[in-house]
Amino acid sequence: MSKIPVLATIRAAYGFAFGHLGAIIGAIWLPMVVVSVTGFFAMQRYYDASIDALNSGTPAAMGPVLLMLLGYMLVALLLQAIVYAAVTQLALGARQGGMMHFSLGPAEWRLFRAMLSLLGLLFLLAVIAALVVQGAALGLRAAGAAPLQSQSGQALLQLFFLGAVIFVALRFVFLLPVVAVSESGPVLPRAWLLSNGNFWRIFAIYLALFAPVLTLVIGIEMSLLKPAAFIAANGTVNQVAALQQMRAILPLLQGIAFFLSPLLSGLPVGAAAAAWRMLGQGAVPVAPEGR
Repeated sequence: MSKIPVLATIRAAYGFAFGHLGAIIGAIWLPMVVVSVTGFFAMQRYYDASIDALNSGTPAAMGPVLLMLLGYMLVALLLQAIVYAAVTQLALGARQGGMMHFSLGPAEWRLFRAMLSLLGLLFLLAVIAALVVQGAALGLRAAGAAPLQSQSGQALLQLFFLGAVIFVALRFVFLLPVVAVSESGPVLPRAWLLSNGNFWRIFAIYLALFAPVLTLVIGIEMSLLKPAAFIAANGTVNQVAALQQMRAILPLLQGIAFFLSPLLSGLPVGAAAAAWRMLGQGAVPVAPEGR
């Protein structure tokens, strides 16, 4: 069971992301522009429809908007596959930098299918978790458990399933782009096999990579939001006011996500490529660009 060296992987990730920043931007800016622009209009429509549904008391009117949002998510996932495939090829030395890149070849479709399958798996786990928690809550009530005991039991089950989803997601996600781009076998089983025994190492790597960026984004978002403006006198949240605030800061949040996208793609891909090599997979031939 090979172990991923944490500090060496973190150094390699930051070295790749900042050392090849120009090449990463050239590889991803076009699909990320499409993601950002379509995401802005999709989320704006979602906020508008949600506010109208809450004001009118007709939640059924959200149906078409939710279908539109689902369509956007599929398109965004495909565009993200294009982004991550290109950055992975850069990290593995299979392509050179350029001013623009937009490709839908075998590597991109392979990565898209793997990402879609993983999302389906995680959704299934979430549904099973919800059903188990709900069933446990009903069982505790039927057994005459006190409300506090019932709530504590539900909370423990929710934490357990949250941990299970995080465990499964990290085990699959970490090496997913490298395996999809550089190898030819089934992607998800291979990514799971290579990450065996490395969950806490992967967790530490992702914490080091994403904690600074997420702290920055959350800090900006919290500085823009005014919680007092949507908290009612009884302490409940005024959902309409909260959605109106989120809609107001949507352009800025989309802009921040766009400008951070080179780091948000370069850091995890740089870590994955370095770990893949350190696990002894560097001898596996890397498919050249466009094949």
